[in-house]
Amino acid sequence: TPTSDRHHAFQFCELWMKRQTLQPAEWIVVDDGREPALCTLGQIHMRRIPSPTVRESFLGNLREGLAAAQGDVILIIEDDDWYRPDYVAWMNSLL
Repeated sequence: TPTSDRHHAFQFCELWMKRQTLQPAEWIVVDDGREPALCTLGQIHMRRIPSPTVRESFLGNLREGLAAAQGDVILIIEDDDWYRPDYVAWMNSLL
């Protein structure tokens, strides 16, 4: 999950992920915000120096998260999207 100073959105992201019927083996949050995101579900929380633009922030966070991922199946969970409770299980079955 790439994030940057989107604390309210990230709280909802945690809510949507907490109720997943299939929990991910690892959840990496890459954060270049000025204030760190509050990760409460045991995520791997990687911090980066704040990027000068939104585009560079997103791409840098995404690149770092993909490089750190250990699994064979990778889902990118956006911090500002809604996910139904079986989203991870459904996507896993398709991949």
